[in-house]
Amino acid sequence: MDKHILLVAYTFPPSPGIGGRRWAKFAKYFTKLGYTVHVICSEQQNNELSLWYNDIKDNSKIVLYKIIQAYPSILRKVPENNFERIKYKLANSYIKLVSKGTPYDRSLFWNEDFESQASKIIEEFKVDFVFVTIAPLHYAFRLINLKKKFSTTKFIADFRDPWSRGNGYGFPQKNAKRQEVEFEKEKFVCNNYDLITFAHGNTLIDSQAAFNIKKENCYLLEHAIDTDDYVAKVVPKDQDKIKVIYMGTFYQGLKKHFDSIFKSTIDNSKLFFEFYTSNQIPSYVEFANPNQVSFNTQIEPKMLFSKIAQANYVLIIYSENMKTLMYTKIKEIVYTRTPIIIISKKGDASDFIVSNRLGIHLDYHEIETKLPNIFSEVMMHNYNYTFDTSSFTFESVTEKLIRKINTL
Repeated sequence: MDKHILLVAYTFPPSPGIGGRRWAKFAKYFTKLGYTVHVICSEQQNNELSLWYNDIKDNSKIVLYKIIQAYPSILRKVPENNFERIKYKLANSYIKLVSKGTPYDRSLFWNEDFESQASKIIEEFKVDFVFVTIAPLHYAFRLINLKKKFSTTKFIADFRDPWSRGNGYGFPQKNAKRQEVEFEKEKFVCNNYDLITFAHGNTLIDSQAAFNIKKENCYLLEHAIDTDDYVAKVVPKDQDKIKVIYMGTFYQGLKKHFDSIFKSTIDNSKLFFEFYTSNQIPSYVEFANPNQVSFNTQIEPKMLFSKIAQANYVLIIYSENMKTLMYTKIKEIVYTRTPIIIISKKGDASDFIVSNRLGIHLDYHEIETKLPNIFSEVMMHNYNYTFDTSSFTFESVTEKLIRKINTL
């Protein structure tokens, strides 16, 4: 008998963005377990392709249904000139008239047509499970309307990140009334879906307390790694250079920390930094030796992890206003057996790395005093090469998830 899942994911390949990675991978592994996955996602806005498009593009059991993007495109970027700033201000004012909550929920216009599309899919394919990935939140709120109509279908909301109680997506709102609207919408979702999954343990605990969610309705669905993305597990490191890789985004507020890194290590001739990022900002490396830095665009995961496996260290820096959560990249790096240098406040990620001897943690004020000594060594001496990563894989995590939802 055919088994069907409906997945609602605002960002999904071929549209680019890290937000599409988690559920593109789960969709891929659902199909390996015999499910057909129907995906309602936003229409692609440009010709740029997701780094995870290869995971889904030739899979006939992943079917896409695209929603026309009505959210103003100017609000999805940082204005670069006066004309764009005017457009941004006008669009923001319009959205504030449309929404009583945050103006930064990109699914605000996913209403009747979206519900109709979801209803049609559930009915036609006798869908067993509906997954809605958050952020954004509004479409999860709208989909509750279908629960009474499809009483045998189980609805699962997945929080990749905190919503109204986090520091992203325009939160916390300056307007207390708008903040309260989003809090109540999130509470309604958390208390009306059959299961609420969370990517981070702290978010689960905080949300359970804040929204009074029943313990049995909460499930920790941690980020996982896809073993298909790796060429080799252990690769000999270069002994003549100390290659350090930074991958991801140059977040606001990180420049002063990069300044400290480069000022304190400029005399180390063996040191070389490779950056793989979508937002190349030369000012972030103004104090670096230009012969010891290379900027690269983001590349496909298999190529990136091959380079990480050959590197001596991977550098991760959290913004000072970010919770030190266990993001996917940490588990991906651990699988390559490359030591991590994490610069952050003490938190889940730093505790995991240090307690398992998978890298080194520095607080921001320790960069200039401790980093030069760390980079004087080609390798971390007591690295834990025997750390067991089997529980991190999508095979393992997806099978556990299926067992859980079959008990609902």
